[in-house]
Amino acid sequence: MPNNYPPEFRRQMVELVRAGRTPEEPAKEFRPSAQSIRMVWTPEQTRLFLEEARRHRLFALYRLITLRGLRRGEACGLRWKDVDLDEGSARIAWQLVQLAGQIHEGRPKTDASMRTIALPTPTRRFSRRWRWRRRRRPRRCC
Repeated sequence: MPNNYPPEFRRQMVELVRAGRTPEEPAKEFRPSAQSIRMVWTPEQTRLFLEEARRHRLFALYRLITLRGLRRGEACGLRWKDVDLDEGSARIAWQLVQLAGQIHEGRPKTDASMRTIALPTPTRRFSRRWRWRRRRRPRRCC
């Protein structure tokens, strides 16, 4: 079975073929689209989202994602030791991904994904507050 099928679809088809419940290559006519359509928020949608999320405990992270283009896995894999609030930078060196219901930590997919991003002053201010509040709370995710 070709590797260009979506992973979950491929796994299920392999299991069905192994169990003899479907003929070999039942979806051989399936061709994934060459390029998926990405939905991108407009500046107004981004502004409205950040306005609504302002009081959320993950606001600093949402701000980084929306204003600096972090991928979800990169944002979740960000470590405080990779963030320099005094210099105003964050090193994107790790990501968290979910595979088969398990969370895995690893390096970003490409070398270009490993990068240092600038943290504007407002983001640094929100991040400092967030970090201070997190230190005062009992440990839990995010």
